[in-house]
Amino acid sequence: MATLHGRWSESVHKVAPYIAEDRWRGIVDQYNSHGYGYGDYRREESHEFIPEGYGISLVKPHKAIEIVESIPGVRLFLYGERAWADHQDVVAVGLPAFDQPWPRQ
Repeated sequence: MATLHGRWSESVHKVAPYIAEDRWRGIVDQYNSHGYGYGDYRREESHEFIPEGYGISLVKPHKAIEIVESIPGVRLFLYGERAWADHQDVVAVGLPAFDQPWPRQ
């Protein structure tokens, strides 16, 4: 189970910004080009206990599903937009694999 910032997060950012606007534009540009965007917070936007590599991402549903499909031996159980607190998307992945045959009777 994972939560993701999906399509709705573009609207949320307009009223409650996640990150500085110049960084957000870079994330959205990547998101529109590749289906996924990421940007680190500036040090003043971050936490002291996380020294580096901490930021915000934005992912389109088809890209998240594409990533799940690339993981051998699992199945996608759920992709729900705004399914976590009416905000973040939720993806649930698990076993048995999507191609595991039915048990023989």
